[in-house]
Amino acid sequence: MDTLHLIYNGQFIDAINAMTGMAAKYTNENFHERLESLRYEFLMMQDYFTRGINDPRRNEIYRTLRGKLINLNYDLQVYETLRQAPMIKPWMSHVKQMDTTIDSLLQADKDYAFYAVLTSYHWRKEDTDDWVQCYTNTSTFSASHYILLAALTMSAMEHFSKQKTLCLARIYNGVHDATLRQQAFVGCMLALTMDRNAVNNKKRDEVLSELFASDDTRKAVIEMQIQLIKCTQADTDATKINESIMPEIMKNQPFIITRNGIVERDEDSNDCDSDSKIDEMEKNILKVQKMQQQGSDIFFGGFKQMKRYPFFNKVSNWFTPFDINHPELKEVKQKLHGSKFLERVIKQGPFCNSDKYSFIFAMNDVIGQFSDKIRSLMEEGELGPIGMHTNPEEVLEPTYIRRQYLQDLFRFYSINPLGKTLSSPFKDAEDFETWLICLDYMTTQQLIEIGRYLIKKKYLHALEDIINCYPNQDEVELDYLSGELLLYEAAYSDAIEYYNSYLQEHPNHQPSLRGIAKAYYSIGDYGKASFYYDALRTLQPDRVAYSLNFCMSMVKDGQASEIINELYRLNFENPENHAISNTLGWALLYAEKPDKALSIYEKMPQEIITHDLSTYLNYVYAYFVTQFKLPQLRLSQTETGSPDSATLLEEMRQDADMLRIYGIGETEITIMAHSL
Repeated sequence: MDTLHLIYNGQFIDAINAMTGMAAKYTNENFHERLESLRYEFLMMQDYFTRGINDPRRNEIYRTLRGKLINLNYDLQVYETLRQAPMIKPWMSHVKQMDTTIDSLLQADKDYAFYAVLTSYHWRKEDTDDWVQCYTNTSTFSASHYILLAALTMSAMEHFSKQKTLCLARIYNGVHDATLRQQAFVGCMLALTMDRNAVNNKKRDEVLSELFASDDTRKAVIEMQIQLIKCTQADTDATKINESIMPEIMKNQPFIITRNGIVERDEDSNDCDSDSKIDEMEKNILKVQKMQQQGSDIFFGGFKQMKRYPFFNKVSNWFTPFDINHPELKEVKQKLHGSKFLERVIKQGPFCNSDKYSFIFAMNDVIGQFSDKIRSLMEEGELGPIGMHTNPEEVLEPTYIRRQYLQDLFRFYSINPLGKTLSSPFKDAEDFETWLICLDYMTTQQLIEIGRYLIKKKYLHALEDIINCYPNQDEVELDYLSGELLLYEAAYSDAIEYYNSYLQEHPNHQPSLRGIAKAYYSIGDYGKASFYYDALRTLQPDRVAYSLNFCMSMVKDGQASEIINELYRLNFENPENHAISNTLGWALLYAEKPDKALSIYEKMPQEIITHDLSTYLNYVYAYFVTQFKLPQLRLSQTETGSPDSATLLEEMRQDADMLRIYGIGETEITIMAHSL
């Protein structure tokens, strides 16, 4: 049991002894004296009680003593994990000499002030009141206001403090500046979700009550959780852009980058029709823009390499609102003075603040390499970063402001050496704590919205908490959510029951029909599975997946011969859909037509066969039963890695009923699995 639990459990002496062991390492602080004073207070209270002395203030003294122990434990944790941290310790001698009142911090060196707030000990109510008064009574904010708020957010995230988190909630509700308001909201929510030792939920509830005093909070909470998830997918999105999209854009752009600088392409080149190149480039640009519109952090991959400029050695600069008049941009500003391109990019570019600084420094390095024509195109607005905002009002929206701040935080925790040593709020984003701690404050419709999102994005592990929080457990929507959860948990019969209940109120609800079909297929009732997939393909004939699943169910139900013509039709209409080709080959094997199955696979590209385990095994079966030997073609690295013999055995045993048609039993399966 950790020290905080000991305190809440009333084991004061055990807690004091545990903290004394920690304090012994830090003799330069007054932890030992404070602990001994608290020990004396407890022993005095104990002595009065055992001697039968009636003390009318006993309960008050007990609560005060417990509060002091909690605060001292907090200070010890801060000292041990923050003030002694290698990245922070060099700053502490300066911080100790500072006056740390809010007014003084706003006037101090920005980095010193940042570290002072980050490493601050337990706050009293008076500290919270001073900060709230300062922020809510100010009309014009300096960069320091934003930097200190970021430091307060990190301090509250690293070690949860009710007063610090309450301060963020009150700033959110009281400040008029839209940017500070959203930053305070983000900080408050992240601090609450980072409170892994939520021993006393009353503290959390007090902050949440303050937070939800605003009508905007529910919508902001729903959006913020999705934005958090999008941040954590930044590396995946960057890989997709760098490997699949950017090469095509670069190949078709009107200039090329050489060792001697950036030059225009030869307009008379016969490499490709220029209109076709432009169309292809625009198509790929639209892909990136669509990702951005869906909330993806499309710039992380590129800009994370641009955080090596000396500017970013100062921790405060990571949270400084972009300002072209920043003292450290003086030389850059002189060089780029009067550039309409840069002015437009800064106003309309969808970059978070740290990326705007990166962009300015990067442009300063390369702008001299551009030809006069390219510079002219840039100034006229013909060229610019992907995703430029055409609607200037968008940057004023709370959703946009919140996303930009989360991206600034994500870059700090992902790239900055100090950020990497702190506890990242993005590490467990898919635990959905942002939603789960706020469920009691959500309306029924919002709970439905959250549940639907979790289903759509396959985050079904968090669905049970949503279901349990419904105010009306007879709500029909609950039947659909329960069906999805039970399907995920492989409780197929129960899932079917809930889906059918939902269908009584919502006939032809495709997700429920699809869930029933999946459940029947999973328990081996292929006749009923084919019935429901047939209903689905009737409702949506253009959905190839429904037709394909119908055919698979029919094959497994022993009706492979009856469905062959349907699969040939699908294959003819969708020649590039290799899943259909594979299913056709698989059905032909069931229909005892292995030679025709092999002809299907021989028409497929080898890279498709060798990179998909299911396709490869079906090809092996067709080849083996027609050629009486294993093929030379070998399986390559698949999306899930190179399968070992155990994986191959598991996959092949699922095809045992079909393989038995050809006299292939467990012995042959075992040998084949070890031979491929």
